[in-house]
Amino acid sequence: SNFKNHYSSGHMYFSLKDDKSVIKVVMFSTNAQKLKFNLSDGMKVIVCGRVSSYEVSGQYQLYAFDIFRQGVGELYAKFETLKRKLLAQGFFDESLKKPIPKFPSKIGVITSKTGAVIHDIEKVAERRYPLCEIVLYTVDVQGEKASTQIVKGLKYFNKSLLVDTIIVGRGGGSLEELWAFNEEKVARAIFDSNIPVISAVGHETDFTICDFVSDKRASTPSVAAEIATPDRLTLEITLNNLKERLVNSLQKQFSKCFEYLKMSEINLTKCSPSSSLEYSSKSLESLEKRLVCSLKAKLSKEVYKYSLIKKKLESFSRESILRKGYTLILKKGKVVKDVRDIKDNSEVEIILKNGSVKCKLINVKYKEI
Repeated sequence: SNFKNHYSSGHMYFSLKDDKSVIKVVMFSTNAQKLKFNLSDGMKVIVCGRVSSYEVSGQYQLYAFDIFRQGVGELYAKFETLKRKLLAQGFFDESLKKPIPKFPSKIGVITSKTGAVIHDIEKVAERRYPLCEIVLYTVDVQGEKASTQIVKGLKYFNKSLLVDTIIVGRGGGSLEELWAFNEEKVARAIFDSNIPVISAVGHETDFTICDFVSDKRASTPSVAAEIATPDRLTLEITLNNLKERLVNSLQKQFSKCFEYLKMSEINLTKCSPSSSLEYSSKSLESLEKRLVCSLKAKLSKEVYKYSLIKKKLESFSRESILRKGYTLILKKGKVVKDVRDIKDNSEVEIILKNGSVKCKLINVKYKEI
């Protein structure tokens, strides 16, 4: 009663009462937006939440997580009871779950023949892995007969061994509509299956007992088909990579064999007389070249030494001295080396670099050294 929905915040406020008591309830927007039906005054419901005190008014109130109509609430309680029972018995144990085959030849699908489930699975399987065949086992996916038919489908595939993987699925719906997949006999048939089972029941937010006990849970039938089949494009890339690695490996082996053959041929050639003669001939040629090079080097060295001596001798020649700015004094054709060899009024010839001068000396002075 007293239901109020604050559309601006999304929070819901109401009172929950029976014939003996009443308590205020708050459901915040994060939980309220998950409700699949509209609340109204007078509605009989079961509320899941936590009790806490509201300090402003000093009262206890219930903070709701989820709300079910009374009939749905009974189913939810039944669902939780069975879930706890099967959990305790190890039905959900991850270590017992079977791996999904990577390359199935046939996939069994237990679902309605008129729904979108089988079409979605066939479409995805054809696109991803056209080598795989889809085998449909038609069942009702809701109603009183649905759970029995699902169990028969699981037993049929396990007895006939026609398929490598089984997909159990249907589209989304309410808890009542999905209830066939919450039956204990369905859970036990899935658990006893020797063939891996993928559960594709409802939408991503829907969970059933079938999801927990199956070897793999898929959020949608299309995702279930993706889990059950390899991707053709990925396989092609992998095969191409393997082919390239194989070719490279063979090429390396061929190269090694070719190198070994080549080395064997070289070694065989070395052992032949012609090879020995050729080697000796090459050695003689090498010695001849070394001798010629040695003689040339020695000759070049002697020529260089000769040129140095020549340059040195030339530097002491009369012409070289005159080019440096010096002069020679000749008296009667002889070089005057001492001032005492000449006197006043002596006639001498002065030789320069570019000519000569004949002169008579006026004043000759001697200086002791």
